[in-house]
Amino acid sequence: MSSRRKALGYIAIGVALLQLGMITVYLNMPNASDEGYAIDLTATEYQYFTPSPSPATASDSVPILAPPPPKPNKEEIDKKKKKKKPLHSQYDLDEAKEECFRQQPSPCFFDFKWRPIPQVLIQERKRNPKTNQWLPVKRPYSNHTRKLQLLYHCHYGHYTTSMDRFFYDEIDAAVTHPGINVSFYGPGFPGWDKSISTSDNINTHFQNMHFDIIYSMDHWQSQFPSTAVAVSTIGDCHTPHDCQKSIQSYDDVVALRYAGEIIDLFRPEQWEETTELKMEEAWQNNNIHEFDYLQNREMPLFVHNPDCAPEDVFYPSKLNETQKWHHPRIYPAQLFGSTWGELYPLRDKMRNGINKKILFNATEFSHPGYNIFVNFTKPKYPVGQYRPKDSNTAHLRAQQSMYAKAMRETQICMFDSSRVRKAIRKYHEAFLSGCVVAADIPLEMEDIFRDVTIPLRFDMGIEEINDILQEYLADKERLAWMAREAFYRARQHWTCRNKVDRLIESAARLLNGDKGYWFPFGFSAGCRDYPWGNNTMWCQ
Repeated sequence: MSSRRKALGYIAIGVALLQLGMITVYLNMPNASDEGYAIDLTATEYQYFTPSPSPATASDSVPILAPPPPKPNKEEIDKKKKKKKPLHSQYDLDEAKEECFRQQPSPCFFDFKWRPIPQVLIQERKRNPKTNQWLPVKRPYSNHTRKLQLLYHCHYGHYTTSMDRFFYDEIDAAVTHPGINVSFYGPGFPGWDKSISTSDNINTHFQNMHFDIIYSMDHWQSQFPSTAVAVSTIGDCHTPHDCQKSIQSYDDVVALRYAGEIIDLFRPEQWEETTELKMEEAWQNNNIHEFDYLQNREMPLFVHNPDCAPEDVFYPSKLNETQKWHHPRIYPAQLFGSTWGELYPLRDKMRNGINKKILFNATEFSHPGYNIFVNFTKPKYPVGQYRPKDSNTAHLRAQQSMYAKAMRETQICMFDSSRVRKAIRKYHEAFLSGCVVAADIPLEMEDIFRDVTIPLRFDMGIEEINDILQEYLADKERLAWMAREAFYRARQHWTCRNKVDRLIESAARLLNGDKGYWFPFGFSAGCRDYPWGNNTMWCQ
């Protein structure tokens, strides 16, 4: 027993000595507060700690310091300074907007570009034998290619006298499309025979030609050749009942310039009511063909195809390196358009403010009237072809050019959207001209107007309008940004190439089986005050 106790005692002593040794080593270990671990973060040359490979002892408490890295020479520093960092993408875009705005008239990289012709438009197609509506084109498509045949149909008298060139500016763009053959014909043109139908006139003049699309403002309830997608466009609907009745009986697509009128006047139940009235009228006129057609037809495709403006007519003045946006704009503010108070109450109010010298720094651009007449000569080019520089429309181009020049020379363009709250062409023309718009905001395409339009309201007094205008006129940098951003948006969405493209897409959608409505842009179904008809329910 005694030997066993001795052995256990020796073991206990050994363990105690081992623990004592470990404690001694621990107490001699350096800690984070020791001077050897302190690093001066304010020193100009950093010292990098390298742990010692030897066992930790009291003598190892001071760390070994690695030598500082060599200083870069002056040439390397200069190279790094000269090397520019890549610009932020948004900064690049802002620079591009500014540069192109200053270099007008010229193309911009962000301009809308032509898109390919949809294959569905050049495939074989068929109409429903009962309803005469187009059947969806079957796939797969054949891979043959050809140009699209497009006929713009109008009255020669309108073509040669109308001050508003919305229809013809679009044709100017269409003839530049590489995938379209454009034809141009209608009543009043040389060779038109009033004693035969519209279809017979077209088939007689354009023998052996089958049009893919025929686009018209008004063809007086006559029928186009059935091989074409018939598209009609409607503008002002100040008298709703008359506008509803003006819908052509045979059209496949109805394209309205203003979105709100579609939802206000051409809902399905309204369409049925209008069709019944037209059937009754056809029966009374003993027009059995139209009566049968209306009885079996389906509702056409309604689309919103807003106005456009030509960017080779409406553009900002070219600026040199030292000029700022406002330097060539000699008119601080100018009022444009008809000031007939019954339809344009805000314009009428602004005109009175100018005349009574309550609205400061503002003048009025004289309205030329809606029709301009001169002596005409017979066209010297083949009938059916369109010529952008036709001598019989030179007087209209001259007036448009003078109007565009006035916008280029104005800082703030004043007008309104009319009581119907529609996006009239003046918004498009002013945006492309770099003239900041002061007007009410139409109930359509609001995103395009956001932040780049000086917002006015119909209920504002002239003193309040004056205060707003003077506040904006005092801030040229703000106006310059608004003008440039509006120009950028218009070149993307409001050129006449855009409008032609939407015409083509509307026909393609129809042949793909689309029905109902197509709204390429947003809109609000708010209060629209129709001058000669019932207002929308939200006006009550």
